Amino acid sequence: MNQKLKQFSIVAAVAMLAGCGGGGGGGGGGTTPPNYTAYQVTLVTTSNTSQMVDAGTLFVGDSIQLEITARDSHGNLVVVPASGWATTAPPSVATVTSNGLLTAVGPSAGSAYTVSVHVGGSIYQVNINIVAKQNVVTGLVRNTSNTGIQYVGIQFYDATKHLLVQTKTTRDGRFRVSVPSTAARFTIDMSIPDPSSAYYYTQFNYNSDEFLEGTVCLAPLGITLSSANPVQMASDVIPDLKTFGPPPPPTGCVGP
Repeated sequence: MNQKLKQFSIVAAVAMLAGCGGGGGGGGGGTTPPNYTAYQVTLVTTSNTSQMVDAGTLFVGDSIQLEITARDSHGNLVVVPASGWATTAPPSVATVTSNGLLTAVGPSAGSAYTVSVHVGGSIYQVNINIVAKQNVVTGLVRNTSNTGIQYVGIQFYDATKHLLVQTKTTRDGRFRVSVPSTAARFTIDMSIPDPSSAYYYTQFNYNSDEFLEGTVCLAPLGITLSSANPVQMASDVIPDLKTFGPPPPPTGCVGP
């Protein structure tokens, strides 16, 4: 029986829904409500179910709940019942229960693994990448209406502009990433949520200063990293909307 494969590729720094023929993975699922839209795999921590995480930056020791989320006719986020989750990862990397409880056991070391589930005749799948936890940084990319922006790239650099690690925001605009102690600067990449720069300038506000996307005008983190506890970014990251007219010139760039 033909099935539609909807795949999310996050390890490759692209987290977009794609459809194609074929299928495989766990069984189960159920009837998909026809008035729901925008189905995708969502990951939340079991210690704080309001905290969504990027499947491409899971930490060794993480306990993660996998969910299928969608939007109802009013645009509200809902969780669609799903069972029969499966993973291609070996037990030394990750395990998952039928109800979607994912345990990150060891680093994936660059290998690509997936978790998947059948729901309403379709397969929903996400790539996972597991890394050793170092200094955890959390943050939020949002618009001026306090709505989080999904799929924004966040890149962290050292003081010499060497790229250290990158992640993407989740469905609620939040991100969580493990960075080395040398992380000192960052920038964002709006090429997925706004590929033609139709809605946002390639500029953002952080900690009351303005910065440019890319490495020309990196933003200082403005936080003290900790290997013991997660550290919140100094402020939310707010891309500059074009509806408000040209933003002020960059004010907080760090050189060289």
